[in-house]
Amino acid sequence: MPTKPVVGITTVGSQKDRRYLDTFYDQHRSTRFPNGRPWWGIREIAANRDFDPHLKDGFCGSELIPGRHVEDGEAREVAWKDGWSAPWLPEFRFFQLDYKRNRIQIRYDLHQAYDAAEELKYFRAANLICVEKSWAASPFGIRPRWEVRAVLGEPPRSPLIARAAQAGDEWILGTDPRPNTHLATLLGLTPSGLSLPDQLAGAAKPDDVISMTKHELSAFIAEQIAEHMARLGADMKKPASRKPMTPAQRAHLADLQAHHAAKRAKLAETTLHEVPEIPEIPESAMSVNAVE
Repeated sequence: MPTKPVVGITTVGSQKDRRYLDTFYDQHRSTRFPNGRPWWGIREIAANRDFDPHLKDGFCGSELIPGRHVEDGEAREVAWKDGWSAPWLPEFRFFQLDYKRNRIQIRYDLHQAYDAAEELKYFRAANLICVEKSWAASPFGIRPRWEVRAVLGEPPRSPLIARAAQAGDEWILGTDPRPNTHLATLLGLTPSGLSLPDQLAGAAKPDDVISMTKHELSAFIAEQIAEHMARLGADMKKPASRKPMTPAQRAHLADLQAHHAAKRAKLAETTLHEVPEIPEIPESAMSVNAVE
């Protein structure tokens, strides 16, 4: 696949002929990426571009890949050096693309507004569940108890994540491997940046819980908690018994047992591990007056 469109190419031809690779750069400049973090993807020549020169070649798919694609005649290892990763990537719908300059402006303001609205709905529904079951209120922005998460799933992304990226936090941007413990907690990770083992999927969206009547909500909570406990009990069951050993496996096990028994007998015969007797010290030698 070419890395740049051929001059004078038309929109007639196969889909492969109309596609090429391209790299854009975002607003986060650093020592490693003085031009911004690179993102690459596959662009497709716009249909009817010959009739309307203002049409731009858009990217195929719904996201871009961190890093830089390999240019024509370039060694792959050179492009791979510009590869990068981060614990969180913004959603592609908040990318504002400048096709003339190959630039990306990530709209963190829109990202924060969307995340704040989703977080508000989640914790509103979480506290409705707590009120229905006479539980303590779920603090805003803090992971709720497991019964709530069994109904709603894990909390949505906090708007503080996008705010930290906008402010230039090096860990969230992927330029520093040392975890930011507070942001890791907001991402649903351990302080060291690892995934939590007790992630719950949930069965309802916050809007569904908010629209339920009191009777429907009570029955739905009880049903979801019962299903979660049943799944938990099934996961804790002992695995099925193993198949019986074959005669060859029994003979091999008997040989191992005989070998280890011989080693233990030989070790018992040695005197290397015997503790020597300590001679008794006369009381006169222990007296202070005996030392002149």
